[in-house]
Amino acid sequence: MIRRCRLCAEDDVLIPQLTLDGSSAFGEPFTLSRCEECGAWQVDPPLSLDFIHSYFQAPERWRISHDPEGRPVDPAERAAARQGEYTKYASALINSLEEVGRVVDIGAGAGVMLSLLPDSFQRIAVEPHPDAAEAASRLGLTVMREWAENIDFPSESLTCLIMNQTFDHLRDPSGFLARAVHWLKPGGLLLLTGLINPDGLMPRLYGPGFRLWHPLYQIYPPPGAMVMVLGSHGFEVLRWWQPYFGTPYGSLKQLLLNIPEVLCRMMGKGRGQLSPAWPGNTYSLLARKTLLLQPLKDPARQGQGRALDPRMLAHPSSG
Repeated sequence: MIRRCRLCAEDDVLIPQLTLDGSSAFGEPFTLSRCEECGAWQVDPPLSLDFIHSYFQAPERWRISHDPEGRPVDPAERAAARQGEYTKYASALINSLEEVGRVVDIGAGAGVMLSLLPDSFQRIAVEPHPDAAEAASRLGLTVMREWAENIDFPSESLTCLIMNQTFDHLRDPSGFLARAVHWLKPGGLLLLTGLINPDGLMPRLYGPGFRLWHPLYQIYPPPGAMVMVLGSHGFEVLRWWQPYFGTPYGSLKQLLLNIPEVLCRMMGKGRGQLSPAWPGNTYSLLARKTLLLQPLKDPARQGQGRALDPRMLAHPSSG
């Protein structure tokens, strides 16, 4: 059986890394494999598209759920609590867009992110869940009840495409990028938020106890993998963020409370089962369509993955 990386689309490059025993919120064992070419981790084998759709379409997805520690989480309150984070993304989009035009958010949820853009933009929220779609509609957004895999737009009809905490849930993210680049005008922007870094400190320290392992995240792409793959589709990364402060789980007080446990874990004396929320667990990217395509494979590094672009490391934005 061909085992294809779902980010870089290379065949027979997946190496099993970690098998989860079913103690996660999902409740079933699953395996994570790493791509030898780009370095992205991914659920192996992937969940079926029908299963993914049924999970996110379920009525309870827009009701109170529970986080890894068992605390109740209201989806509307969680989205509202991220407004500070989303405001930074919206400001970056407004300052970077070359023209006012059509902006589409795929997997828009309640539309909070999209609603922060001025009314002068044509703002389209693509959201399949009926309750979330209704909430987005109440914000005055144009709403399309559709899945990312089924959506289509005319060539060069968008000035910006947003995937707010959505891209890593796609079963075929490589195929999606190949389609999406045609929707954007030259110079158009692509915003991907909430990507999980499997090479960060917490996954390396906690292994199976990393709090964000879950099979509904179909891929876990390190930043370097995203730079490489986006470049191969004609995108140049302009900016990136590590959103910890300003999220519902990040505060200076919580960070200070977690430091003793993390230090114990670094000394091999971990006390907790799950890793804490931590800076660098997730990141977000803003990229521009340039069509200056970068080769996917680098002969000097083939089989090792591509190193993170040092320009990205020099200018991160936290919070």
